[in-house]
Amino acid sequence: MTNNTIKGILGFQSIFQYVKSFIANAVSVRFLIPWTTFLSAAIWMRYQSGISLEFWWTDYPHFFRAFFYSAPFLLTCFLYAWSIGQFKKLISIEFAALAGAICFVLWANQYWLMYKSWWSHMPTEVYAWLSKTSYNLHVSFFFLLVPLAFYGFSSSLRKQWSGFYGLSRKGFEYRPYLTVLVICIPFVFWASFEPDFQKLYPRYRPGSAELFWDISPWITVLGYQASYALQFIMLELFYRGFMVMSVGRFLGQGAIWPMVSVYCFLHFTKPMPEAIGAIFGGLFLGIIAYHSKSIWGGVWIHLGIAMLMEIFAYLAIFVW
Repeated sequence: MTNNTIKGILGFQSIFQYVKSFIANAVSVRFLIPWTTFLSAAIWMRYQSGISLEFWWTDYPHFFRAFFYSAPFLLTCFLYAWSIGQFKKLISIEFAALAGAICFVLWANQYWLMYKSWWSHMPTEVYAWLSKTSYNLHVSFFFLLVPLAFYGFSSSLRKQWSGFYGLSRKGFEYRPYLTVLVICIPFVFWASFEPDFQKLYPRYRPGSAELFWDISPWITVLGYQASYALQFIMLELFYRGFMVMSVGRFLGQGAIWPMVSVYCFLHFTKPMPEAIGAIFGGLFLGIIAYHSKSIWGGVWIHLGIAMLMEIFAYLAIFVW
């Protein structure tokens, strides 16, 4: 059986073509050297230097919060545009409005946590469940709100992309993503025994809320996991759908790079391997979304791995 036959059977043939096109059209030494230097320096500062990324902003916390995610996004956009000699494409009111909307969502989802004041009066026993579940719903709301607004006002976006930022399932091929998930199972299983993994997962551990409300932990766990799954779907819609497809009108396949930069920074709250893995995972899912015009591949992989991590984490605590 030839390699091409195997690729065809597993559905990987199209993905190889996507990656090949991306390398040919959106990868250059002129861009990669400064971009890799920037991202490596940020990762080193966050995990290895012992320097707090916030230390020089302590007197201006709101400025820092607006800067933290907007800086890697804007820097990568303009760096890529410069590398291909299309810097002027980004000097427009249309791009300024788009960039402003993206930066607003990145800020709001990490710092404008209104729900904390809503639940501040609740008993301590239930605060953790309410806060964690509300966070998932909070980010899902903003991940959907801004893309929805742009989709309603921009007829060119509606014409360029099928469905709502790649939500169309027309022509979606599930086989390669199912294969990737199966390959990931032993790695997630192995990670579930690592101390760093067990500190973070599962994202919600049943305990006081169930006793306070006198309900089965199945209710709180499934309620939380439903909101957690929604967050991943909306995250794919925003990052691989809205960010890649809307910025793609200005940078083509190069729109994947600024999305990856922000996606890496988003994982700075997690262990370093996850932040580095986010770079390669973001690239892979962004390439698929751009070429297939569908985010469902990313949803299958991202949500599937997230649920596997939760399941193995629960098993590690309560069974093994």
